[in-house]
Amino acid sequence: EVGKKHLLTNIAFLYGQFVFSCPAFLDITQIVLSRIFIGAAVTGCWAIFHDINLHSRDSLTFIYDTLHEFQFPKVQGEVAINGKQYPCPKAPKIIFTGHHLLQEEKGFLPQLRGMLKPISFGAPEIDKIALIKFTSYNYSEGESISLRLVNLLRSITNVIAYLPSKSILP
Repeated sequence: EVGKKHLLTNIAFLYGQFVFSCPAFLDITQIVLSRIFIGAAVTGCWAIFHDINLHSRDSLTFIYDTLHEFQFPKVQGEVAINGKQYPCPKAPKIIFTGHHLLQEEKGFLPQLRGMLKPISFGAPEIDKIALIKFTSYNYSEGESISLRLVNLLRSITNVIAYLPSKSILP
């Protein structure tokens, strides 16, 4: 867990969008997938498919075909899912998460790989977050406290990273 789900959900909330989060089930059916896509099309909500690399080949094929329909609809303002037209008043965001080696994975559909656009988010600036938190709580020495706290946390992290990875528990 690196926080992708939490980050994407918070971004959607900032944009005032409802999020449907779909975990990776190896046996997810096309009926369930089509309902997710229909819901996203009709409402304009965001659909987030987590760990796309864990979906079955059948699911990935269905996802590719449906995404292609979203990108190139036959009727403007509508999308065909399972051969039936559905209104698509707002363009929904359909987001996939996966591990960083997804582009090299051999079992992943090359058509879908070509369609997806890899993005990444920068690491948050802990210094600024700590300063904002201390300032919001009206600490008069917020700047020096936040700097010291961040330096302490970095030192602890470095010490822990330096320690051997052997467990000290029996």
